[in-house]
Amino acid sequence: MKHTYKIFLSVAFVISVMCMQAQEVITTAGGNAGNNSGSVSYTIGQPFVSTSNSGDYTISEGVQQAFEIMEVDIAEGAKVLDVEIVIFPNPTEKEVNIQANGNDKEMNYQLYNVEGKVITTGSWCGEQYSLSLQTLAKGVYMLRLGDKERGERLFKIVKK
Repeated sequence: MKHTYKIFLSVAFVISVMCMQAQEVITTAGGNAGNNSGSVSYTIGQPFVSTSNSGDYTISEGVQQAFEIMEVDIAEGAKVLDVEIVIFPNPTEKEVNIQANGNDKEMNYQLYNVEGKVITTGSWCGEQYSLSLQTLAKGVYMLRLGDKERGERLFKIVKK
């Protein structure tokens, strides 16, 4: 009797494992789009698996497009730095490059963790600067650029 019971449980376990869904996702949004050339179903908020290139188009398929570039608003009434700034790559593993087009003055920076603690500060003069993040843990950081006199801008940096 015990032997039959063990065999039954083993068979039931194997069948239940075989019937499980490999990936199940709760998404934030999605839908279907199409025209005479074809159609596509899409979801937002899933990690991606593969990328295909065809001429002018790139398609990432699978689960999760985890990519975000974000400039955070400064408090209302605060002076905003009037310099075109590009931060790349973001997310990053080692460093971020700061491209400040048209900057010919000293530019200050402060890097904060999510708790608001200052991690590092510094300055540079010119249009481009590389800020090393190698010694930092994976996570989200805020990068404040500029100064009180010329204005400031705040960027969200993701360290992978």
